[in-house]
Amino acid sequence: MSTAPPIVTRRSLIQKFFRGSSDLWAIHTLCTIGCDDFPTRYDPTKSSTYKNSSLAFTVPYGGGTVTGTQGRETVTMANFTVKNQVFGVVDTLTSGVIFGPEPSGLMGLAWTALSATRATPWWYELILQNLLSQPLFAFNLARAWRHPGSRVTLHIINLTSASYWLITLNAVVINGKSTSVRGPAAIDSGTTFIAGPTAAVAQVYSTFPQAQLGTGDLAGHYVYPCASAPTVSLTFGTLTYPINLADFSRPVDSAGITCFGAISPIDSAGQTAEWIVGDTFMKNYYTVFHTHPASVGFARLKNSK
Repeated sequence: MSTAPPIVTRRSLIQKFFRGSSDLWAIHTLCTIGCDDFPTRYDPTKSSTYKNSSLAFTVPYGGGTVTGTQGRETVTMANFTVKNQVFGVVDTLTSGVIFGPEPSGLMGLAWTALSATRATPWWYELILQNLLSQPLFAFNLARAWRHPGSRVTLHIINLTSASYWLITLNAVVINGKSTSVRGPAAIDSGTTFIAGPTAAVAQVYSTFPQAQLGTGDLAGHYVYPCASAPTVSLTFGTLTYPINLADFSRPVDSAGITCFGAISPIDSAGQTAEWIVGDTFMKNYYTVFHTHPASVGFARLKNSK
């Protein structure tokens, strides 16, 4: 079994930016635009619990837009069920929003304030209906080439806004030295890498030997010699959280000479978020999203080293 990340391909370079999405939607069987890669779709005519509201449904994402109509449905995941959940029945989606053939929709896990329909998200309905033993949900994102595991210690950081799961990024630390880079950051499992303001990201890579903006398939990413890749950490609250080099630095050639970094520039992260901290970071930490109090917690995973 390989112990190194796979070589980057054009498809693997595409970064998903869902930006703290709150909406739930499924691809309609009658979808006509952008849905050829999705054989599994939702057919409302086969559901006895579907209710059509005839309201328009449109959600813009970093990778494109989905449109359709709103409806209500009984939605079950694992042993948890919400009746009359508002969701979108999508008949048009921009290429790149999600990738087939496995997914047939998206379940947003941010707060109601970000919902295009202003409906209460499915996960929060579970809490409001006292269907969860604790008011939280959590992620343990494992790497495909390693076994997951976690430690017990959990560090809690209060939200600055209940829209995105928004906390303050106090610094990006390179080789143990803090930069002055900081700002409000959305913790977002729907984003592949990490994104921040162009000027701040440029400041981070100014500390990397021979780093420069990539071209072609690597446009929007910084590239540098793999051999000179530094250690990278993020500071939240009073604690600094290292990112495993295997998650941050990805080779773009079979010889492992050139790598690209997992922090990319984006100048319109969201209404209140300047940074989006995605799976590159979350693979290293068991991440808990808590509603009472509104906060995010991190626990270091054993396999993050």
